[in-house]
Amino acid sequence: MILLKPNPSSGVPIYIQLMEQVKHAIATGALKPGEQLPSIRPLAEELVVNPNTVAKAYRELEHQGVIELRQGAGAFVSDQAPSKQDAERLKAAQVLVAFSDHRILTYIWDSSAPKGSWQPASSLPLVHIFALVCRSGAEELNRWVPEAHNLAQDYQRAFDRPAARVKGIRLQINSQHTGTSAESYFGDISFRSAPL
Repeated sequence: MILLKPNPSSGVPIYIQLMEQVKHAIATGALKPGEQLPSIRPLAEELVVNPNTVAKAYRELEHQGVIELRQGAGAFVSDQAPSKQDAERLKAAQVLVAFSDHRILTYIWDSSAPKGSWQPASSLPLVHIFALVCRSGAEELNRWVPEAHNLAQDYQRAFDRPAARVKGIRLQINSQHTGTSAESYFGDISFRSAPL
């Protein structure tokens, strides 16, 4: 049995904490493909949360392909869920650029994804995320690598419409689902108007 223990004072919604903890348990091998997760009501009672919160976490995990919900049988870890070996390869530094129309471009420096690949990466309703893998592999580790992109062109390519205004930027390392650690350094990030 896995230990799920959300922290109500963390500021992160409980259902997201539950999702992250299930993904972590899968990535570290504590949960294996085909293994059954706790039922919604007993888990909600144990955690002293609303059953709808657990149900929402499970629905989102199913939508992401992490678990399977079987009518009358319960929730099970999907055969397609990332294994511990997969998790070791899933590390990435990311720059996410959020636009005023709820669209996000994410630029990724990854350990294994094919360089130059473009793909939709959204798993949240009403948010559209498109990912571009800028660099991949270990050949450029431990050195500064400059990167320049035309946001307007990338936005047009990803979403097939003119770019909205930039609303925010986020820097992150994506190893939270893997039970591993990663380190990344970001230098100056600047925006310039491109000549028309």
